[in-house]
Formats: sequence, structure tokens, C-alpha cells
Amino acid sequence: MSLRFRLAIPLALLALVPSLAPDVARADPAPPWCAHPHPWCDQTLDPDQRADLLAADLTGDEKLQLLAGGEQGVLPTVPRLGLPAITFTDGTAGGLPAPLALAATFDTGAASRYGAVVGDEAKHHGDSVVFGPSVDVTGSSAWQSFGGDPYLSARLATQWTQAAQAQGVIAAVKTYTGPSSPKELHEVRLPPYDAALGAGGAGMVVCAAPACESPYLLTTVLRKELHFPGVVVSTDVHAATDTRQAAEAGLDLQFPGSGAYALPLLQFWTTVGGVTWATVSTHVHRILRTLFAFGVLDHAAYTDDSSAASYRPTLTEHAQTALEIAKSSITLLRNTGALPLTGTTSAIALIGPGAAAARPAIAARVPSVTADDGTSMPTAVADAQAADAAVVLCASPDCDELIHAVAAANPHTIVVLQTGGPVGTPWAQQVAGILEAWSPVSQSGTALASVLFGDTDPGGRLPIAFPGYPFGYGLSYTSFGYSNLIVQGTSVQVTVTNTGTRRGIAVPQLTLDGRLAGFTKVTLDPGESTPVSFALTTRDLSRWDVASSAWKPVPGCRRLSVSGLATTIGCPS
Repeated sequence: MSLRFRLAIPLALLALVPSLAPDVARADPAPPWCAHPHPWCDQTLDPDQRADLLAADLTGDEKLQLLAGGEQGVLPTVPRLGLPAITFTDGTAGGLPAPLALAATFDTGAASRYGAVVGDEAKHHGDSVVFGPSVDVTGSSAWQSFGGDPYLSARLATQWTQAAQAQGVIAAVKTYTGPSSPKELHEVRLPPYDAALGAGGAGMVVCAAPACESPYLLTTVLRKELHFPGVVVSTDVHAATDTRQAAEAGLDLQFPGSGAYALPLLQFWTTVGGVTWATVSTHVHRILRTLFAFGVLDHAAYTDDSSAASYRPTLTEHAQTALEIAKSSITLLRNTGALPLTGTTSAIALIGPGAAAARPAIAARVPSVTADDGTSMPTAVADAQAADAAVVLCASPDCDELIHAVAAANPHTIVVLQTGGPVGTPWAQQVAGILEAWSPVSQSGTALASVLFGDTDPGGRLPIAFPGYPFGYGLSYTSFGYSNLIVQGTSVQVTVTNTGTRRGIAVPQLTLDGRLAGFTKVTLDPGESTPVSFALTTRDLSRWDVASSAWKPVPGCRRLSVSGLATTIGCPS
């Protein structure tokens, strides 16, 4: 479901990396509101100067309205300046796999392609800001984020953000929250935000309670430590309930308008002095400076042309991107030799809620395919007994009884998990294979068929631990060996060799004291070898020191490992 917010003044945000601001927007003809040149329309001035000039043209209430979200997410316009309404949308695009599936690819290139699709489709729907990526590594809605590892989330968030914003929209990284100990905050929760705002250049942060009213989280950490100059926004009326506290803490904008930043409340507190006009001016300046930094006020508002015939070829390309990411995300958790399915498999029983959706793609590969939703246990068992292989598609933790019954009826049972997060597999030893295919999307059946029949090697790895399977786990249809681990200073190199008989995908993972500190993805033919390299950063070699509120190098021996090949570094000579 698309979540949209309409703003009277385009609320794009400041990019920390200027090159990420959409150049194409800057080259557009002058927008209508600059037909009669205002001083702030002068593009030769810097964003700060232009923000000050525009702020000087606003009345007090118009400034307050920039901070306040209207009912139903609508902000009133400023008609006398002719500034257009723009919309915010959630950071999803039709047909793309869930963010957790993207994380399972362990592929920064896939993250870039994903972000580009999100940004392009948002723009062509008339939206200027996307709420995403979601990088909260401790959130309960795992499918909305990149999993539970800060390093993986940070790497993916950087590429997603850069690519989305390159399409001319603004990324609003979410959801910045708390509470947390300073050590956990800096070492676990904060790295993805640091990456998305820094190297990624995101212009907005979405906060949640209690961060939206926390001077420490919004000012000390976000503004001073991360040097974030963009806009902090809340989309939850309950995330900030104290107008004065939120304003002083650093919240710039709140949706909807019935919350702490409701216009009447802002008017009251500025009148009685509870919220100073200096504080209001700070928030207004951030918003306006961001608009100018991204060029949002230098081009006409986007319009919805997503249904135009001229855009259909682009949507076709996006669908292909979605399919390739879905294939790359599928993760093999168990295989006794049953996978990939071979030409001798002539009858397959698809069982479970996703059976009907998967049938067309599977039926194109084998002569006989039955599809049953699994609600009738006797029917499911009979279908399994009559087939060469049974494939149980499970989208919830409630499949255990069904899987036990089908596995007892057919020794060649494959379980395909289509879950949005970790689930237990108490039946694992009873089945011949387990694939995690993540939350189903429109092309899930095609992606699944490609992996089931071996056209695509299962290149996914778990971006979050499952019961019985650790973070980063995943099998291939071939085997790999690792050798020649060399560490020179902060450079790490290892040789990866395909020791099996099939072309396959390896995902070497570097860990330092058990924490992920590097990953890459390589495709190798049988017998082929390739060196892969990792570069450790100063941050990788440090930990947050609470006493000094700073990153400090960790002294002494450190255990370094690349996919099981281990050594120690930093030991006294």
C-alpha cells in the first residue's frame, strides 16, 4: 500500500553528498513560481542564502505551517507564492521483493538497482520523497528492513539511497528510535544511519518515539556526531506529544497535523514563549535549505505519468530487475541431493497457500503438476504420494503439521519458506530440501522455478539468524574451497575455488571477532579460482568507548575469519 503525504511547499531534503542532488532537475526550465523573479530563485546563490531569502518572504503562520502536518497528511498551500504541492510515498515499488529479500542477496549492486527502481517509480507517480530505506536492525517488522546486522544494513543502505536519490527523489531513512545504551546505539543501531546519511547522502530521517523528543538522539548524536543537516520528520502522531520538547530536541516536521506540531499548538507556544521563534527559524531553515540543495524548487512539480504508454518499457525493465533480485535472494538451507530437480522428475505436487501462484512457472517445466492449498490434509497427502517430488510452500509458522504429513508421504519433499522473517524448522531432518524464498511477490513463481530446476544457483544468504541457522548461512548447488588467506595491514585477501561440478555463486564473508566486516559475491565455473579482497577500516578495528564518547581502537589479538578460514591479527610480536 502506498503511503502518500501532500505538502504545499516541496519538502525535499539536503543531500550530504552534493553530487547526489538530481542534476537533471537543475537543468529544467524555470518553474512557474519564478516567472516573476524572486531573490530566492537565483540559482547562483548557495542553498543557505536562498533559504534565508525565502524565509524572509514567509509570514509567521506560513513558517509554522512548514513544521505542521495537516489532517490526512495534507499541508495547506502557500498560494500567494505559487509554491506547488508535492507528495511523499513509502519506499516500495510494485513487484519488488521485500527489503529482507534484498538483504539476502548480499549484493550492493542489487541494492543500487532496487533503489533506482523505487526512486524512478516514485517520481513517475508524482512523488518527491520516499520513506526508505528502512535500516532499523532491531525492529520487529523484519521484512521492512535489511535484517539484523549493522554492517550489511549499512552497505546496502548506502547503495539504495544513492541510487534512489539519483532519480530525483529524496530518501527518508527510517525509523530512527531508541532507547538504547550508548554502546549498543553506536555499535549496532547507528551504523546503518551513519552510512545512509553520510556516504548515501540521504536528506531526511524519520524518527519514532522516544527519539522524536530526545535532545541526545536528535541533536547530540544526529546533528553533532553524524553532522546531519537535513530534515527530521515524524509520521506518527504518538511519536511526539510534547510540542516544546520536540521543538527543542530537533524535530523539524510532524505528520499528521493533529499531533504535537498541530498549527494551533505551535501558534500558542510561540505566542507565550514556550517555543522561541529562533527555534522555529532553525527548523524552517533546514527545510528550505534542503529544498534548494536538491533543486526541488528549481523545477516544476512532478506529475503522475506512470500509466503513460511511454513509461511501459521502463516498467518492463523494472519487472526484470525485480525478477533477478528475487532469484538472487533465494537461500538454500538444506539439500540432501534432491535439488536441483532433474529431467527425471515428471510429476510434482505443489502444496500450500502459494501453490496456485507457483503452478504456471513449474508447469512449464514438467508434464504433471498438481496445486493444492493444503487445507485438506488427506488431499495433500494423496497428491504427495502420487508425485515424484512434493513442494510445500509455507508462508507462516503454522505449516509444521502439514510438512510432517507430506514428508511422511513422499521422501522427496522440498519445503519452500515464503516468510517475512525467521521461522523454526522442527521438521528439517524429515525433508530433502529447504529453500527460503521470502515474502512472495508477483514473479515469485518464476524465480522459484529457476532455482528449483538449477537454472540459477541459490545465491542468497540469511540476513538474519533463523532457529538452527546462523546469520550469513546459505548453501550452493556446488562446493567452494577457501585458501591463501593473506593479511597485510588493513588489507585482507583470500582465494575462492569452485571445488564442485556445477557453476555456482560463492558469498565470501569476512568477520572480525565474530562480527561481519566485509562480504562479496562471485560466480565461478567448476575448477575456477579467483582472489577476493577486503579492506578493513579504522571503524572496523574500533569499538565505542563510553567513558570518552569516542571510537577507540581495540588493543590485543583479534580473530579474523573469511568463510571459516581463520587467523589472528594485532597480537604482540
